[in-house]
Amino acid sequence: MKAVMPLCVAAGLILSSAACKGPAADAPRASGYVEATEVRVAAEAGGRVLEMSAEEGRGVAAGDVLARLDTGDVE
Repeated sequence: MKAVMPLCVAAGLILSSAACKGPAADAPRASGYVEATEVRVAAEAGGRVLEMSAEEGRGVAAGDVLARLDTGDVE
């Protein structure tokens, strides 16, 4: 039992020194930027969806009509 405590302390010191070593020297480093390919869209008014004009996964441009809403409940 007396020999177990020094072994635990030694193991703890070894593990903590390995953790404090820092990142590996051969870790790749790079700089750059990532351009978004997906954005969130929101309707200007609430309502029920009457018609979906856009398909999932298809590209759209600014100003494209994606869906037609029934705003009768809101008005």
